[in-house]
Amino acid sequence: MLRRRTRFWLSAAIAALVLFASVPAAFPQDNVKVLSLNDAIKQAIKVNAEIKESEFQAEVYRDKQKQADASRFPTINLTAYGSLSPRARLLNGSNGNPESTTNINKPSYDGVFGRADIMLIQPIYTFGKIDSYRKAARHGVKAYEARARLKATDVALQVKEAYWGLLLGRELKGLLEDISDQLNKATDKVQRQLNAGAPNVDEVDLYKLQTYQGELAKYTAMADEGINEAYYGLQLLTNNMSRKIDIKDKYLTPATVSLQDFDSYKKAAMKDRLEFIQLKEGLAAKKYLIEAHYADYFPQVFIAGLYSLAGATNRDHLNNPYITDEFNHAYGGAVVGFKWGMDFGIRKSKVSEARAEYMKLKMKQLYAMGGVPFQVKQAYLQLVEADSEIKSLDDAYTKAKQWVVVSLSNFDLGVGSARDIADSVKAYAKIRADYFKAVFNQRMAIANLDHATGKDAYEIPYTVSKNPMKAVEEMEK
Repeated sequence: MLRRRTRFWLSAAIAALVLFASVPAAFPQDNVKVLSLNDAIKQAIKVNAEIKESEFQAEVYRDKQKQADASRFPTINLTAYGSLSPRARLLNGSNGNPESTTNINKPSYDGVFGRADIMLIQPIYTFGKIDSYRKAARHGVKAYEARARLKATDVALQVKEAYWGLLLGRELKGLLEDISDQLNKATDKVQRQLNAGAPNVDEVDLYKLQTYQGELAKYTAMADEGINEAYYGLQLLTNNMSRKIDIKDKYLTPATVSLQDFDSYKKAAMKDRLEFIQLKEGLAAKKYLIEAHYADYFPQVFIAGLYSLAGATNRDHLNNPYITDEFNHAYGGAVVGFKWGMDFGIRKSKVSEARAEYMKLKMKQLYAMGGVPFQVKQAYLQLVEADSEIKSLDDAYTKAKQWVVVSLSNFDLGVGSARDIADSVKAYAKIRADYFKAVFNQRMAIANLDHATGKDAYEIPYTVSKNPMKAVEEMEK
């Protein structure tokens, strides 16, 4: 009997587990998508249209490269047509005698003909024109791939600002709510003591606390506005406008920073910044375009092969080397030749235009070489300042917290005033808020320094798509 009861209760327990596991819909769950910082960056990069634009531009240059590569190979043109044919008969058949019995003044279209011509042209020497176009296209691909990666780092920086901004807003709101609770308790105590006629409080203390409560309400509203803006920005960047999202991190904490000397950051920026890679590849592409246009001054040498075949139902075949019947023949051959044209300024203008484009890009490079070190220096100093501020505010926060505890204790013991509570709480709130802002500034200074040195290009989860059309189609599903 004991065994039967055991089996019964075990079976009942298993059945209950199966039942609860099979009806998860009975327990409603919030449809909230939780994103880590890395997830948010990955999602934002995936849906960003400007990144896709650069990927498609790189695809354009890949196709240009394929066109230039294919220019090395022969081109074949085939033309075929047919129609009614005019009669043409020879006096003695196809013995080479061109005399005919046909009267050309009275044509008779009592037959049909067909004709096919095929021509093959193989370039031999183009004075570097084809090679220059191939190299220009290859560097153009690299330039626009660098541009896509650069845009991805810009998007990642925007996501970091929204992510850390949302966390900052929540920390500040939590702080304000905590301070509000403390002020409410202190206000209630002062009110009770005023009602009881206690000698250590007066109405000025009450008014001061109530004034601080009004200020807290204003700052809470400002925190809510900042939270909403950061949340909306994160939704927009990650393309989650139609669903709720949340962030994985719950607390805004400072990062551990090991600062190097400024020169090492500057050196890394001049080497790894995507702008320099993009400009370098773009300049190479423009240089080869100049050479390609310059090659138009010279002839293009080629081999050509031609074969023509025509036949008609109502015409004799004429075997005469001096006369060709366009309706009835078969011939072919191969030649070596060159093609050369002349114009009055078109080639020169194209070369000048290509040189101007090259110099325009060269000036951008010179400008970047001067501006990038300044940008790195600015981000470096911001990080140094934020890191120093965090350390000093961390010490001040400990003392401010002790001040609040002591002022509350003194007030409860009757040896302290409500004004001391208000002053200590206000100082505590300001220091704590400044601390959170300093942590946010540190996080963004790290992000800006990584961006300024080009380090973030190798850390973000992004690879340039070699088939952007497929990626867009998958994104739209």
